[in-house]
Amino acid sequence: MITQTDYRPLLTDYSGFSIKWTAEVFGGIKYLQDNYVDLVVIDDGVADCFSLCTYFSKSAKKNVLFICHSFIEETIEKALVSGATDFVVAPFEPAELAARIKMAYTSRKTLIFTKADITVDAARATVKKAGENVFLSQMEYRLLLMFMRNQGKVFTREEILSIVWEDSSQFLHRNTLTVYIKRLRQKLEDNPNEPEILKTIRGTGYYIDR
Repeated sequence: MITQTDYRPLLTDYSGFSIKWTAEVFGGIKYLQDNYVDLVVIDDGVADCFSLCTYFSKSAKKNVLFICHSFIEETIEKALVSGATDFVVAPFEPAELAARIKMAYTSRKTLIFTKADITVDAARATVKKAGENVFLSQMEYRLLLMFMRNQGKVFTREEILSIVWEDSSQFLHRNTLTVYIKRLRQKLEDNPNEPEILKTIRGTGYYIDR
């Protein structure tokens, strides 16, 4: 666990866990580099929590459980886009935390997302279309992963810019998102001019249907 709060006392009645805790980011990274761990737990009180989530999920190939201290949709979405396997909102009962840890530990299917002939493997950060590798830029991949993780949800332009570009969104040209959506469609759609995967609701936003 790399968390602001030490949650270990909540888990004393639940067997099967061997838990190491630190509130210090570099200490947590060093421990993971020197030791094998099955699951990383991060909370939103840790500095650079989203970057940390990305590092552990994509570079270190670990499942990540993200703890949020309030139900803020933007925070949850950022955690999932950053690679979290699952999330839990505090305050919670010990049984809920234990159950979420077990689910995140055993869950690998949540790292594979499919739509039509598109497959995204979030553990390996790879994208395939009809079995063939598709090469995306970092921003194209982050956009696609956000949509694939949240199939059926319509994202407004403002939500997408906030989630994918985070603090730099205020400096982007108004047509930047349009360009990235167009490039994604060119790489993923059979007919980019009549998209069947990444769809538009005019005046509202973009989505991938369930």
